[in-house]
This record gives sequence, structure tokens and C-alpha cells, in this order.
Amino acid sequence: MTPQVLGRLLKIEKRFCDLEKHPLRPLLSNTPERSSVSVRFLKNIFIIFYEIGIFGDIELIKDPPENIKLKVIQTRTKIIDLITKYSNWISNYIPVFARKEIDFIDSTSKETVYKIRSGIEFMLTDFKNITEEFDNILEEIREFSSIEDEFDNILTDWIEFGLHYPLKGIDIPKNLPKSHWWWFKAL
Repeated sequence: MTPQVLGRLLKIEKRFCDLEKHPLRPLLSNTPERSSVSVRFLKNIFIIFYEIGIFGDIELIKDPPENIKLKVIQTRTKIIDLITKYSNWISNYIPVFARKEIDFIDSTSKETVYKIRSGIEFMLTDFKNITEEFDNILEEIREFSSIEDEFDNILTDWIEFGLHYPLKGIDIPKNLPKSHWWWFKAL
């Protein structure tokens, strides 16, 4: 189990390093650049946070076993620093994703939308209590992204007005918290 935890952390670190090599593109643009590396980057990051949450990796990330402790702490610290560095951009991405990508759902699968929303939630809740400063950053991301107002309202409308198809044939993970209501309302 521990190599997978470290592997997921290293994937997040790699995605951030890849992002640093490319300029951030404006998210509100209607040009093809909107779907550039910047948007794909955050979609992929949130999918990895989803995996960390589903597989229960957070306890090993917060208190790693001795054989990988140093590497996990170094990688976790780098990820926290990079999330802090890009927190404004992440906050701006969340509502833009909600408005643009969900409205044009053909470009993103329904299951992926739910995974991304869960990944955001796992990042904002499970990564608390690592440092007080990072707790403040996570709270700022939650507040400034207006996740409940933007993303969740769009998902609610999407589900209630039948603008989606039920998640037939998709296994909802057994250990998914009930607070991730979007999965359960979609059944």
C-alpha cells in the first residue's frame, strides 16, 4: 500500500512541475487555449486527490511509515507549497470548470465530473491539519472558489432537471463519504 501512496503524491508533484514549465493560460478565454495544459493539469490533479481520498491514503500521508517517511514528507511539503503558490489560480479554476465544462458535458464524462468534484472535496477536507498555514490556504480556496455556490448549484440543477444520465454501470466506491452527495443523487 505504501508505494501507491508515494506514487500518487509523486504524480501530483510531477503535474505541478509540468505546469511550471508552461505558462498558465487564461481560463475564461473562448479559444482552444482554454483546454490547454492548464485545464487538463487541474482536472488530472483533482482526479489524483480523488484517488487519495478513495484509497484512504491521507493517514499515510499525514503519518507515513518509516521506510518512506522522508520522501513522503518532502513530497507533501512541495505539494503544499505549490498549492499555496497557485491557490488563486485554483480558486478561479473551480467555478470556470463548473460553468464551462459541466455545461458542455460531452467533453468530460459524467463520472469524471463527479470524480473531480470529489477530488476537490478530498483536497479541501483531508489535507487539513497538516499545517495551520495550509489550513488557511484551503479555507481561502473553498471561500474564493465559491464551490458550494458555483459547482454544487450547477450539479444540483444538472441532476434535478435531468440534464445528466444516471451513473448506471458505474460502481460508487463503498468508502465514499456521504458528504459527496453528487454521487448518490445521480443514481
